Amino acid sequence: MDTLQSDLEAMEKENIELKERAKSISKKALLVNLEQAMSSGVSNPPTPTYGTSLSSSASEVAWLECQLNEKNKALKWADKRIRQLKARETVRLLSEMGQFHLPNDICGPLTLAAAQKRDKDDFDKIIRESESLQVEARKYQLPYIIDLTKPKSVWQREESEYYAQISLLHRRIDDLRIRLHKYSTKHANNDSSVFLMNTLNDLKNMTDIRKLKGDDKNAADEDKFRTVYSQLFGNLEAERAAFEEKRKLQPPNSSLLISSQA
Repeated sequence: MDTLQSDLEAMEKENIELKERAKSISKKALLVNLEQAMSSGVSNPPTPTYGTSLSSSASEVAWLECQLNEKNKALKWADKRIRQLKARETVRLLSEMGQFHLPNDICGPLTLAAAQKRDKDDFDKIIRESESLQVEARKYQLPYIIDLTKPKSVWQREESEYYAQISLLHRRIDDLRIRLHKYSTKHANNDSSVFLMNTLNDLKNMTDIRKLKGDDKNAADEDKFRTVYSQLFGNLEAERAAFEEKRKLQPPNSSLLISSQA
């Protein structure tokens, strides 16, 4: 291909030279014709040298035109051949490249953005659901507060409904975490998906039913509580037991006899 390109450039230079020579010869022939026309008014006949020079100039012009046509044909063939070789080289390079994958970065509003619009819409939907879950989770950060002004059956029902809503919220968080995990696996764990996953984990820990009810206390904490309680109220329990014993030993009608005697 490089050889053909160099030949093409050489032919173009030669073509330019031939055109310049043809112009100069045409000017010479025109000058000869003008001199012959001017001398036609003179009685003396023109010398035969003009005829021979004119015929030689005409033959040279014809030869130059033939050479010019051949050079033009050669230039067209060389240009066509170069385009064919370039096309073959392009096809070969494309076949060696293999499968083409779209990059993750968006390069323009009408190129990769359109190709990745579906994935972007899915992630935006996950973000909106996460925001709504955050709003709902703020309602369940504290344990249920019993309203003693209501009947026991009423506040027990409300308490069970309260913790049932928390359980439903946890199921929704788990479902969203699964969808987010699938998305992050597909898109190589980008920073936004990792941050959103941590946020969902914090939401679940914030509304943990065991922590709200206090069911996660260990045995050591319970023993400490019992020890402190016994230290504070141990004497009262002993006094109460002694008082109960005295009541048992006292006759049942002693209080009535004492009041009648008085």
